[in-house]
Amino acid sequence: MNIYNLINQIKSTYILKQRINRCITMLSIVAISFLIFSCSNDDNNARNPNLVEAESAWMIGYRSNAPQGRIYYMEVGENIPSETNVSNAVELGLNARIYSFGDSPFTWNGDAGTITKWEVDRTTLELSVEGLVSFASIGITGNRTEPIFVSETEAYMENLQEGVVVQWNPSTMEITDVFNVVVPPELPNGTGQYLVSAFVTYDSNNNNIIYSLDYLPSSCCEYLGPDGVVIGVFNTETKFLEYKLDNRLISSRVNIQNEEGDIYIAPAVGSVYMEEYFNANGSDLSGGLTVLRLNANGDFDPNFSFDLRSVLPVEVANGFSVIFNDKIVFSYVDSNETQLPDSYDDRSAIFQADFISVAVDLETGEVLPFDAFDGFNYSAFTHTTDGIKYIVGGTFGGDQPEESSILRQNGFNDFTVVSSHVGGSMLRVGRLW
Repeated sequence: MNIYNLINQIKSTYILKQRINRCITMLSIVAISFLIFSCSNDDNNARNPNLVEAESAWMIGYRSNAPQGRIYYMEVGENIPSETNVSNAVELGLNARIYSFGDSPFTWNGDAGTITKWEVDRTTLELSVEGLVSFASIGITGNRTEPIFVSETEAYMENLQEGVVVQWNPSTMEITDVFNVVVPPELPNGTGQYLVSAFVTYDSNNNNIIYSLDYLPSSCCEYLGPDGVVIGVFNTETKFLEYKLDNRLISSRVNIQNEEGDIYIAPAVGSVYMEEYFNANGSDLSGGLTVLRLNANGDFDPNFSFDLRSVLPVEVANGFSVIFNDKIVFSYVDSNETQLPDSYDDRSAIFQADFISVAVDLETGEVLPFDAFDGFNYSAFTHTTDGIKYIVGGTFGGDQPEESSILRQNGFNDFTVVSSHVGGSMLRVGRLW
């Protein structure tokens, strides 16, 4: 049975499945709640000993490296803790993700294909399961883009490779509709594959969900991939998905939105494996280090493009996930110091070179020094709360345990570490109330 028939069958038996899912949900809630309360201790009540309603609640999510894999944790406190404390956290297991919307945390279990909604007690700040919704029967499991929350009653999950976008209700924790959408553009057999990037943006001004499609070539040396960068644009009003293509960029795994709502499409780091093949066979594709911008309708703006090589000697650029107004932050390898290896198989060696962190004003072309993330191997945007941006920065470890921090932005190049984690990576911070 193909995916389209499966979806139609799901729709036609929707009421029955909802009743079954509600039964499964209640059983799951009972089981999970039993585990949580059976493992609780006096440390939880000690966080708010007077049992008065907490003035605020902050959720942080992180993962710790263990022999069996990455174990995920979620912790809630009246303030952001200066250090993580797993004794105050809920252990979520492997292959989990952590989000928040409104005053509720949400977690994704990739193995089971479920999203759990959590309730936070306003006096003890203890976590309990409020509801659960399963996407497994629709084929949505594993590592996905994060859920897009539009309102208290409207949210979305995707499986673009199978042509599915699912609408669900975060209040009732029920699936409300399943949409057949077009799959990513077909590629010639054996030439590579599309991966729907983890980076997804909701443009609330225009009701568009923007998905980046990262193209990965399968081999060297003849390029037979797409005729440019491809993004998916799903409109939450029309429930229609359309793919947009632009030949001024090879591939992208990041789309990022500035404070004014403008969405920029940034280069994919994997472009270093493809660029020299783009001028073969008369192709007019120009390369992999250009930043593009979208119009309000989700089309590529034909009047805007910014080639990073016009202001910097860039050989490879990485880390596009942070933008302040029109100043995009990234790190790059200086082409005057390090050249891209001629051998396709040796190109990964360039990622061991020294990367330089900068910010570039995409309107003026001004290159600005940026040292706020010095000392970190990686940085990524995590959440905006009360108009303040929070960034995750960390080191990969090596001989030492991985260390990670949550940084609060005070100014363009001014950040303060507000919480730290040893042995893994911070993932999410958000104010619940």
